[in-house]
Amino acid sequence: MFCNRCGGVLNPQQVCPQCGESAAAPGPGVAAILPNEQQRLQGHLHLLAIFWLVVGFLGLLPVGVLVVMGTLAGMVQNIPWPHAALIHALGPIVLFAIASFLLMISVLCLFAGFGLLKLRPWARTLAIVLGVILLFHPPFGTALGVYTLWVLLGDRAGELYDRMAVGT
Repeated sequence: MFCNRCGGVLNPQQVCPQCGESAAAPGPGVAAILPNEQQRLQGHLHLLAIFWLVVGFLGLLPVGVLVVMGTLAGMVQNIPWPHAALIHALGPIVLFAIASFLLMISVLCLFAGFGLLKLRPWARTLAIVLGVILLFHPPFGTALGVYTLWVLLGDRAGELYDRMAVGT
C-alpha cells in the first residue's frame, strides 16, 4: 500500500515512514495512480534508452566517413585544381574537427542510452541536455528531443525517476 500524501510505501502500521501521514484518511487516489505512473515511466524509459542507443550508433557512421574523407583530402597534392593546395592544407583539419565533434555527441548519446537502461541518476540530466541540443537537428533529432523532454520532464517524472534510480 502507498501513502496518499507522498507516495511512499506504507509499513504494517499504516503510517508512512517518510512523511508520517496516517493512511486512515482516504486521499485523492494517489495510491492507485502511483504504480501505473511508475510502470508507464519504466516503459517509456526503456524505449527512450533504445532510441538514444540507436542515435549514438548511427552517429558513428558519419564519423567514419569524415575520417576517410579527411585522409583522402590530405592525399590531394598534384591534382591540377585551382584550390588543391588549400584542400590539402585545410581539408583534413576541418574534416577531423567535424568528426571529433560528432564522435563526442555520439558517445554522449550512447552514455545516455546505457544510463537510462540502468536507471543511473546522472542519465536523466544528460538525456535532457542532449534532448535540448537535438531539438535543432530535424526531423529525427527534433522528434527524439521532444519525446525525451516529454518523458523526463513530465508530471512527477523527476520524482519517479529518482525513486526508481534509488531502488536499483
